[in-house]
Amino acid sequence: MILIPFVCIGIYFFFCLILFFYLISKKQNELKYSEAVVSFTILVPYRNESQNLPFLLSSFEKLNYSRSKFEVILIDDSSTDGFELPKLPFSCRIVTNVRRSNSPKKDALIEGIQKASFEWIVTTDADCVVPVNWLSIMNRIIAKEKVQMICGPVLYKPTLTFIDHFQQNEMLSLQSLTEASFKFKRLFMCNGANFAYSKSFFNHLKGFEGNLKWASGDDVFLLQKAMKESPKSVWFEAQNEFLVTTKPSKSLRELFFQRVRWASKSRAYTQYFAQFCALLFLFGNLSFLFFCFGFFSISPYFLFAIIIKITADLLLAWPSQNKYKVSLKHVLVTSLMYPVFASVVGIYSLFGKFEWKGRRF
Repeated sequence: MILIPFVCIGIYFFFCLILFFYLISKKQNELKYSEAVVSFTILVPYRNESQNLPFLLSSFEKLNYSRSKFEVILIDDSSTDGFELPKLPFSCRIVTNVRRSNSPKKDALIEGIQKASFEWIVTTDADCVVPVNWLSIMNRIIAKEKVQMICGPVLYKPTLTFIDHFQQNEMLSLQSLTEASFKFKRLFMCNGANFAYSKSFFNHLKGFEGNLKWASGDDVFLLQKAMKESPKSVWFEAQNEFLVTTKPSKSLRELFFQRVRWASKSRAYTQYFAQFCALLFLFGNLSFLFFCFGFFSISPYFLFAIIIKITADLLLAWPSQNKYKVSLKHVLVTSLMYPVFASVVGIYSLFGKFEWKGRRF
């Protein structure tokens, strides 16, 4: 019986080791900016984000891009906090979300796409801050790579508390996995806070059709459709200058429901590589718990599990930590806690409900 968790945690370790060497061996391409050619419509679905939207709008104001070449559409999803749009030096307007499905965010994006003036759609979240060369880099990618979809990295802003570092360590690992999957031509994960695609490509993929029953997944499901239909049309830009920052969850309860929301849609993954990764990380965490709780009194097994797990987590997180110059703290504690957290989230997501923006799904 003990052979199974040994094999699982061993595969988990060697998978992280392969990703580590693959990522550190890849040289970053130099960024070369070109004159603004592409026009963008930036979509921001929001609900009760009056405290966060001013920071996002301020980052739009600082964009190093012709203001005649982009517009911002804020899609209000029944907010009650009285946000009023300030006077801005670029085109920005608020539209009201029209509910069509079980997914408010997908509904909001559909509404925004229908009202967009430009061909290229860019999405981000209300609690984010975008980098100054955000659109300039997209413009260069579209001109050089001739792609129809662009994915980018998202990490949390500089943090102080333990729960913030817990989330940041996880996000660093997810960014490394995302970048490696792109290099392997198996990209299956992205973040809607740093996502762009052409309107014609969105329509070609039939948008969110087939995934409207899931509350989230406006990014992942669309990406997986694109990778199935036209993988050469998808680009992942893993540059520090393209990094979008967001706010971590404020409480353990909020974090738990957010991760349940993320995990619940994994059942609908269609790519074999995505399913393999989901199962590998699940069984890797469960195997760690098996060693810790099932053989806690047998020190060699316990020490083996700790060493392997921490080493694997460091191998996965370090490439992104080094690239994006963010802190990697409390690794020992988070490595010990995360398997418990992830296992509970994974099991609960199979049958439990979650809360999101004051609604229950």
